[in-house]
Amino acid sequence: MFRGPVRRAVCLALSCALLFAMAGPAAAQISGGDGTGTGTGTATDGAAAGVTVDADGLVKTIIVPGNKRLNKQRRAAIRKELTEDLTTFSPLRKVSLVRLEQACTEFAETQKHVTPDMQYLAGLQRIDYVFVFPESHDIVIAGPAEGFAKDGAGRTVGLTTGRPPLRLDDLMVALRAVNRGEDVGCSIDARPENLAKFKQYQAAHSGAASAAVGKKRFAQMARILGNQKVTIWGVPPDSHFARTMVEADYFMKKISIGQLNLRVRGFKTHLSMVGPGDDMANRWWFAPLYEPFQASDDGNAYKISGPRAQLFAENEIVTTDGKRIGVGSKAASTDRYANHFTEKFPELADAVPAFAELQTLFDLLTVAALVEKQGLAERIGWSMSLFLDDERGTVAKWNVPRDVPTSVAYKRTRGRMLIGMVGGGVMIDPRRTLGAVAIEAGDESLIEKQTAAEEAEIPAGRWWWD
Repeated sequence: MFRGPVRRAVCLALSCALLFAMAGPAAAQISGGDGTGTGTGTATDGAAAGVTVDADGLVKTIIVPGNKRLNKQRRAAIRKELTEDLTTFSPLRKVSLVRLEQACTEFAETQKHVTPDMQYLAGLQRIDYVFVFPESHDIVIAGPAEGFAKDGAGRTVGLTTGRPPLRLDDLMVALRAVNRGEDVGCSIDARPENLAKFKQYQAAHSGAASAAVGKKRFAQMARILGNQKVTIWGVPPDSHFARTMVEADYFMKKISIGQLNLRVRGFKTHLSMVGPGDDMANRWWFAPLYEPFQASDDGNAYKISGPRAQLFAENEIVTTDGKRIGVGSKAASTDRYANHFTEKFPELADAVPAFAELQTLFDLLTVAALVEKQGLAERIGWSMSLFLDDERGTVAKWNVPRDVPTSVAYKRTRGRMLIGMVGGGVMIDPRRTLGAVAIEAGDESLIEKQTAAEEAEIPAGRWWWD
């Protein structure tokens, strides 16, 4: 029995959803789905986390235990399918976007899936550099890369790092979103009518109660809130790009309330930080975060760095009719957790592939905005005729979730129990993101890397090199 009154008790994740099952492929897909013949495998010997989506669009988390022997067999099998130079880790692999598009044209004309190396951009995991070569009419992106395979949950990841590679379909979706001038994002929220019922129940059951009764109330609150609605904007709602945003938001909320354990040294959940008085509704959302870009004097070379993503937060109130209204202020624990999560994000991305994939999306959108703002495509006479064409350059369709069940977690503190409601998503304005990033003069190493990329001897028809 509690000596003091039981406060509205629990962290209710008003967010959560994603998918891992892919729908049947559309015709003439330039970009394959995960069924592109990459084989099976896993990046680490640990467990793999993912989700499934049922026929009604509802998601469930799946955890696949690690199997060292099986993982070793998978890695050996995938090395037989990919060339040795592709599977070898490279600290700076270069990918020609113009040559890649040319290579994809053949597949567009024959309405066939692209090859795995095309779909996963030769295993490129991050974009650290952008090089422009006006004389050869080319734009090259560069960063760390390695071979790839599927983990136990079906996600394609690097053979040694466990980090997912960039995807061709995500690249095309990013280029098209920027070309249309659209913001991109997702949100997962409780329905207003259910929030209104939640407020009524909360008002009627706010008196003191035993721990057992309190727990039953929390479970009932979750049932009242029911399934939450997934909203996606700026990108095709059935794309891998959309799934990745929702998945990252889903895992962020589950982690925040302590429902997924991470082996990240020093990381604390939001639930562990909540104290008496921090019982307001919270909205969390991801947004891009980059350090100042370095650029050459002629604007033909750029270095990109930074954690790629940050977590923002805002407190809300829920009105009697179920509307959520931002109040601008933040409770101490809310602000502290947002800063803590952002500080730990690079480590979290190493531990959670969904976060690493979110980093790839931010890279692709930011580079697409850079190409547009600086007029890089016009500088080399590249029309992106295939990459920007929805009809010729189709992307794989995914089984995207429509609803997410409410999750509940709670803790006892100072003889009380606490409640918080979490909502939010991923919000990206590529132009604003790029506008907020300063561009500084690059050093000699930037020019050296650009020169090395330009002078490399590349076989005819090859669109990537180390």
